Amino acid sequence: MMNIPQEFVAADSDPARPGNVYQANYIVAGARPGLHTAYLQNQQYLVMPQGVMAPAQHMMHPGVQMVPQMNMPVVCSPMVDMGLQTGSAIHQGAPAAVYQPRQVYTTAGAHQQQQHTRSRHGYASNMWAAVHGVGSTNHVAAAVGQATPVEDILQLLRGLPRGTSAIPVVADSLRYLDSRALAALLKELSKTGLREVAFEIFDWLRSLNEQMHPEFAGLLDVFTYTTMIAQCTNHMHLPTALELVYEMRQRNVSPNTHTYSSMLNVCVKAGELDLALDVFNQMLQEGLQPNLVTYNTLLEVYAKRGMWGKAVGVLDTLEQQRLVPEPRTFNIVMNACNAAGQFASCIAVHGRMASQKVPPTVGTYNAVILAHCKLDQLSAAQQLFNEMQQQGCQPTHTTFITLLQSAESHSQAAAAVSLLEQMQVLSLRLTPQCYAAAIGACASAGQLATARKLLGDMLASSKAGMAAPAHIIMQLQDKCCDWQGAYRTYQKLLASGVRPDSQTTATAIEALWGAGNVSSCLLALQVFEGACKQGVFRLSVSVRPADAAVEFSLPVAGACMACIGLWRLLAELRGRVQRDGPKILRNSVVVLLGDGQAAVANLATAMAQWCAVPGVPFQVDPPAGTHHVALSAPAADLAAWLLSEFSVLMCPVMPPAAELERMVEAALQQAEGAALERSRVLLLEAQEADCSGAQSLPLPYCAVRPALWQQLQSNCAQLAPLLPQLPHSALSLLDAAAAANLLDVSACQLDHDGAAPAAAGAASAVPQAHMLAACVVVAVQAAAAKGQLAAAGASLPSEQEVCGRFRLQLTELVAAAARLREACGAACRVPTSAFAVVELYLDTLLAGQVDRKVPAASLIGEASALAGHCPQLPASLGMPVAQLAGILVAAGRQARGLFPVWPKALVVLTGMLTPVGEGQQQLLQELVAHAAGSL
Repeated sequence: MMNIPQEFVAADSDPARPGNVYQANYIVAGARPGLHTAYLQNQQYLVMPQGVMAPAQHMMHPGVQMVPQMNMPVVCSPMVDMGLQTGSAIHQGAPAAVYQPRQVYTTAGAHQQQQHTRSRHGYASNMWAAVHGVGSTNHVAAAVGQATPVEDILQLLRGLPRGTSAIPVVADSLRYLDSRALAALLKELSKTGLREVAFEIFDWLRSLNEQMHPEFAGLLDVFTYTTMIAQCTNHMHLPTALELVYEMRQRNVSPNTHTYSSMLNVCVKAGELDLALDVFNQMLQEGLQPNLVTYNTLLEVYAKRGMWGKAVGVLDTLEQQRLVPEPRTFNIVMNACNAAGQFASCIAVHGRMASQKVPPTVGTYNAVILAHCKLDQLSAAQQLFNEMQQQGCQPTHTTFITLLQSAESHSQAAAAVSLLEQMQVLSLRLTPQCYAAAIGACASAGQLATARKLLGDMLASSKAGMAAPAHIIMQLQDKCCDWQGAYRTYQKLLASGVRPDSQTTATAIEALWGAGNVSSCLLALQVFEGACKQGVFRLSVSVRPADAAVEFSLPVAGACMACIGLWRLLAELRGRVQRDGPKILRNSVVVLLGDGQAAVANLATAMAQWCAVPGVPFQVDPPAGTHHVALSAPAADLAAWLLSEFSVLMCPVMPPAAELERMVEAALQQAEGAALERSRVLLLEAQEADCSGAQSLPLPYCAVRPALWQQLQSNCAQLAPLLPQLPHSALSLLDAAAAANLLDVSACQLDHDGAAPAAAGAASAVPQAHMLAACVVVAVQAAAAKGQLAAAGASLPSEQEVCGRFRLQLTELVAAAARLREACGAACRVPTSAFAVVELYLDTLLAGQVDRKVPAASLIGEASALAGHCPQLPASLGMPVAQLAGILVAAGRQARGLFPVWPKALVVLTGMLTPVGEGQQQLLQELVAHAAGSL
């Protein structure tokens, strides 16, 4: 139980409300005297100084008769939020606790209050110090009751020591003020941080008996009440404002437009939007005409409620009533449209503002620039940005964030870097959010070097080197394809003694697993196993009684983390089924992925891709209104799949946990770096030798190319059976010969044995059969020069063997090969093909593991097999081999359910963020379908 605070006393009666005892579960001590907030049957009531209880929403209505309630039991629901007032004390469980209000001034008069203050606060010495500390005869006169200007009263009150009562100082001087002057005094006190002094003076006036003190009676009118209602500036002051409106009714002081405008503003700041609408409607019912201030406040209500249409309608109302909107009016409407996703309407409102010649502000430009960015109208946004500066409106941090995020979403690296430079010129602080957007723009544009430089600048800008949380830094390192840096950040966090939470752990796993190579995947598994041991990742299991389904819940925070968790779960289930039998799975198995609190990016896509693999018994269930992704499978089908050989190949890298503990990070990263460097050299050679180009290939050749490919496959299988890349290299050379117009394609038919009829074309052309044999010979010699034949254990076929396969004379073969080398020199020295580049990509992902203990299909899927099908697809003709190989890898990984389909290790190697360009989705899906059919 909480301690009873000093503001509470256990009493049989309340001095301010004799006879009232409230039996309450919760008591809220307000900051205002005589005001008690209670709850009766979940309804908020305000308890007035006279012991009157009134529903809060009825306080604005005139003619409401309130009856004092004595000894009323007040019951509060524990679910009701009681934190209505800053610093309020809440006492729970007191059987009879009554709020003791602070001392309030009654009809005893100023002299008695002076006596009371002397005894409690040392009034005489404080008053003396206050008067003589200023040194003005006017201020001395104020203490004895002479007329004093408001400015002098303000200066005197500002000089009072804290805790000193203001009433003895100004009591007699107030009789010389009218209500407007008093209202100005109270308003200025609140502006200068003396709000409590303003309320003390006002409360004293409220407590006076009008008959005994008629000289003060005229001070409490609509001006002073409206002023004090306007001082209720946050959610804690709403009860006070309602109390004052109620008191106005009791004193027959009619609220005016300004009163309602102030009350409307209080409701908005308190978050009571429904009450705000009630206040506005009551104002209209009383026949009062709203002014521009009223409408601006009403617009804030509409904006916060998402009622953008009504907000736009207010502009029509203003026009009808001939009220001239100010910039703030339009800004609120524009922001309301943006918040509701109505960006076109925001732009329309801006046009309306311009047509009425209302000068735009910084807020105006920020709103309309955001709208244009959301509609991908980047040139218009840039034009407004330039106009903004020309008009003398300095862009703010919000302006730049909007433009930077737009640059990121559209991969505009140069624009993002330029925006950062402009922020530095304007001395605007470059926050991690600004850097993150710029880094994302550069990374998504493939400019990894620039992205990494910006990341280095961001880290260097902080003295500690960690200006942003660790998971934010790791996310940015992941964007820059610096998974090793992300792992170092994670290790640094561990070394500092901080236990990473689920978000930080998931970020590290996303960066490592997303790289896609063996070394980074092993490190991701190591991080995952460590998280399991530390309790960051906890698997829960239950059996649903209704359908006897075993339900597993994996609280993952990333798609890659979900892949690892799912594979680890299935590996354990496979062992359990092998040991205990399928009965442990009951009727079905359901796997819930996600933490249930927020949607996980790419999770549904990754799981749907995994479930689409032939043979996988799981299916993705429709969303059930949660943030989980649910997979379900019949128990019998799942058990059969787990016991089959196909389930073993589902996980690319999944060694036992003991092997993960023995891994050495430095050795893994060294092998990874060596493999990447070697692959870069080979890829550069392949790109230099690449002669692809659809526009340069004759149409007759394109028609017979699939048949020529089949002939090359058949002959190379007998000439060099252990060298699978030979037919691909030969086809690449054949494409180069066709592009150089060296190949005779006038007769577009092959005979049954693969030999072409005699050439009937130009004298420079070479018959197809001769060129086929020449391409095989040149490809074999290039492979032998690179050591590929020896590595495969294949023997070098002689020119005579090639002549025998193609039924040619040796002189014909030698002549054709010479013509080929002369026309396509670079391609002949390093013949390249999509198949060879796929193998190169595999070497990168294997990261130096030459023994290839990890099956190739578990890293690149069916890409190698797809390369044999690719020459038969017209869409693949003329495509650069590096890109075509990338599409083959993406298709093969997607067919295997691997995520991501294009690992970041290949992004670093190739510079391609994705190999699938515009209009190439059909080719990708065709390859995926072909690969799935071969599984």
